[in-house]
Amino acid sequence: MQSKAIIHPWIDDSFFERGSFITTDDGKMVLLLKSGEVSQQSISSLKKCLSISCKNFFEDKYHYHHSDQFLKISLEELRLRMTDSGPMPSLKRLNDYDHLFKEDFERLKITMPHEVRKAVLVSREEYQTSDPVSLKKHLFAKALEMKKGKAYGFWDQDQGIVGCTPETLFEVENGQLTTEALAGTAKQGNEVELLNSLKDRNEHEFVVKDISEKLSGLGLQPHIGQTETSQFSTMIHLRTKLSAKINSNLSVQRIGEALSPTAALGGYPQKTSKAFLLRTKYNQQFPKRIFGSVIATEHEGSVGLVMIRNVQWKGENFFIESGVGVVEESNFSAELEELNFKRSVIRNHYL
Repeated sequence: MQSKAIIHPWIDDSFFERGSFITTDDGKMVLLLKSGEVSQQSISSLKKCLSISCKNFFEDKYHYHHSDQFLKISLEELRLRMTDSGPMPSLKRLNDYDHLFKEDFERLKITMPHEVRKAVLVSREEYQTSDPVSLKKHLFAKALEMKKGKAYGFWDQDQGIVGCTPETLFEVENGQLTTEALAGTAKQGNEVELLNSLKDRNEHEFVVKDISEKLSGLGLQPHIGQTETSQFSTMIHLRTKLSAKINSNLSVQRIGEALSPTAALGGYPQKTSKAFLLRTKYNQQFPKRIFGSVIATEHEGSVGLVMIRNVQWKGENFFIESGVGVVEESNFSAELEELNFKRSVIRNHYL
């Protein structure tokens, strides 16, 4: 694979030292920030600054990237500026943690269906490179190259995340909030089987119920659309759109805290599934998780994206996380296959 890059005068080395971006306007535009401040404070001392926030998965804690250096540009124009930039940086495969997934799966099944009715278990595979800067530039370009989904990213000099998600947590425009339940996965070509799968429909309905209850908790009256299939790369998902008229006093932070994580990435019921996930072997080893949480902005309308289908890094180590929804009908071999299938889609596109 050739390494990719976006050639634009605004996208310079300072962007890759401290930057963030998010796709807005229903996938048509990209908001990019560089330099500025990264902190846990929602208010910045910078004048006329914008912000993109990145939420912790289990807690209502955020990292904010504030900057008065920003660019809003069409996704189409950025793609036109994409070019080959030489060979891919060399990568060394390190570990995966599917053995932890197996232990967590076996423990979870014991609790079903009395304590937990659905929970999403996570695993990862890790890589190392001697050229992290070049790899970050490549990941940024490859996220924007994705034909489906919405690209996003958030990083500082040491660590970060870049991806392209099929799942919009919320978008607010003209007094209307739209969101979606996205749960249930199969390979492209198996649309009929997915729609008729008892296990996947059951898993999906928990997510619809969870989001509907959370919208009602915000004082909103949700409208639930029809369930259909949605394609992302070589994967297909079950998708149900929900919408509601919204009070203008509801902030991005309030909406994000109410909805994230949905049962598509957390579990159902929320309290008991969260308690279980906090005790998993995986979470004990990797407690500072942002995978599956929300990245958001309030610039010219509000949008929040679910941070899945991504590559993350810390220093020279890069890793791909993936999750699967486990319900009473789940069996280990099928869930492990789905877990690895999701990672392979990301690996084949980015690495």
